[in-house]
Amino acid sequence: METLTKYELRATLHVAGYSQAAFARYIGKSPSFVGELCWKTDDRIPLRWVEQLRSMLGSDVFNTALTTARQKILAVRERRDWIP
Repeated sequence: METLTKYELRATLHVAGYSQAAFARYIGKSPSFVGELCWKTDDRIPLRWVEQLRSMLGSDVFNTALTTARQKILAVRERRDWIP
């Protein structure tokens, strides 16, 4: 199973067309919990939340959205000379 950073989780939800609130409802947590889970850092999120996201989106959408999200993150970092 693949790991995601908090930033990748946020971007994947966005690319797939879902809000953080929708993910919070799906996993039975508060929107503030998911907001913290999606905070823009390169910290890894626990595998159970990656599995929940894959379950919510379906494997095909998850894989496509994650690939697109990673491309967008890379493009932003290259434009801004991003430093972690």
